[in-house]
Amino acid sequence: MNNKKRMTKQEFLKKHSFTELDYRNLKRYEKLRQSGQINMNDYLMQMITYNLNGGERLATWIVKEGNYAEFLSTLEKEHRREVYRDYMLSNNG
Repeated sequence: MNNKKRMTKQEFLKKHSFTELDYRNLKRYEKLRQSGQINMNDYLMQMITYNLNGGERLATWIVKEGNYAEFLSTLEKEHRREVYRDYMLSNNG
């Protein structure tokens, strides 16, 4: 997402017509991807076949060019906000 403003979680959900559950499913997918414990192509097929973790709709969305990078950018922004909030709470408490 070069030269583009990172979206907030709410902006991301609205843009893609996602629910909180969809977002949690994307976070689960990312956690699995980072763990390296499963072949993600196989996992995408399981999502489609068994309607797992958002099913075919979310699996199709993940593989569409640019979508997942946009999610990761939003997730990073969300993480930075949480770190900042925790920092402020710990220094003001």
